[in-house]
Amino acid sequence: MKDGLPIGANLTEPKRVFLARAMLLGAIAGCLETLLVLGTGIMPPFEVAFNLVLLVGAFGAAAAVSIPIRRIGPLKLISGGAVLILVSVLTFALRGCLHECGEDWKSRVAVPAGIAVLALFLLAATRRFRPDWFRRDVILISTGAMTMAAIDFARRDGLAGSPETFVFVALLMAVLGALSALLARQPWIVKLGGTLSLAVAAIAWSAYLVRPPGIKPLVNASKQSP
Repeated sequence: MKDGLPIGANLTEPKRVFLARAMLLGAIAGCLETLLVLGTGIMPPFEVAFNLVLLVGAFGAAAAVSIPIRRIGPLKLISGGAVLILVSVLTFALRGCLHECGEDWKSRVAVPAGIAVLALFLLAATRRFRPDWFRRDVILISTGAMTMAAIDFARRDGLAGSPETFVFVALLMAVLGALSALLARQPWIVKLGGTLSLAVAAIAWSAYLVRPPGIKPLVNASKQSP
């Protein structure tokens, strides 16, 4: 079976393909978090790099753990795409609740749960009516689900600026999801290359915001003041 062909059930695809797609989604999640955090301040490049490595590793680990688990009895009905969607939503839903769940914990649980249900419904519809686009749509649906969950988390906890920030982030994530979906049906090594490219781009952007090229930091500013 070639990497670029439709696969039907995700359980039959090569492990490296599934893991590469999971790590690509981890890089997308890292870019999403970077966009939201940089909306209110500056995230040092080393923190961006750490978050990206953490998220890529977390998505890859979750995918790796799910492979043997989904071979057990009724769990065989769970597709790899469903796993990726759930991880995409839980990544930001859990962080939101752990950050400061407070009295609105019910809505903090209900909103991500609703997002997950909607995303899983779209996934099922894709497998039913558009199996040849399944891999691409898994990336798109997962990206959309994590974006909604992350914006809900950031809005509640004040981790991003004005409503315009959320619109800006949503638009950029739509573009990022579409571009990443083009990699979804490519060989696994191309997916890993896309993962690395996203990570480098996010780190370079944060470095640019911290210190734009050509702008030198003030030296001994206190001594220069009268």
